[in-house]
Amino acid sequence: NNESCCTIYYIDEKMLLTPPVAVLQAKNEIINMAEIARGNFNLSLNILTKLDLSRKDTFAANEEEINFLNHELVSFIVKLSNSSLSNHDHNFVSSAIKVISDIERIGDYAENIVEYAELLGESGARLSQAAIVEIEGVRDLVEHLYQEAIKAAKAEYKEKIAAASGAEKAALKQELKNIIKSKNICCHISFCTKFMCYFCG
Repeated sequence: NNESCCTIYYIDEKMLLTPPVAVLQAKNEIINMAEIARGNFNLSLNILTKLDLSRKDTFAANEEEINFLNHELVSFIVKLSNSSLSNHDHNFVSSAIKVISDIERIGDYAENIVEYAELLGESGARLSQAAIVEIEGVRDLVEHLYQEAIKAAKAEYKEKIAAASGAEKAALKQELKNIIKSKNICCHISFCTKFMCYFCG
């Protein structure tokens, strides 16, 4: 693994001397990691629906960055957990490692999608237009929920999201279930749906 291409943008061990700053910057790094995972998820669907592997190297570099950030963030959070923290910051630290793990898993799902696209291309098969349209529908649902998750992580409109997200996510989950049941396309979007269900909770 060549980590020279991987970058930490926000965290530094010197920040551990000032826990509130370390917490803030850890949040920013987690959001950065989530945005990279989001981009790779969308890229994986582009590769799948178009069977265009020309950006596979870009995808692989992003996946390497996700794995690198996973390792660095977990190490940083573990050290931060030994600091004197406010109740609010302690709650963040307690949940951060699971969030980081979930983001890394999103990257793994995207990797599985690309692997499926490679197998599909090698077999000479292609997705039907109907399957592509439905995958794009799932992409839109995932993108919407991802935006909500990022917004909550940034603490923007947090109270509004907490009040509204329950009914909204339930409706989206039901819509996704309807999509999955239709036309037997589960084999094409299984990893997308796992990702979606994670955010639906």
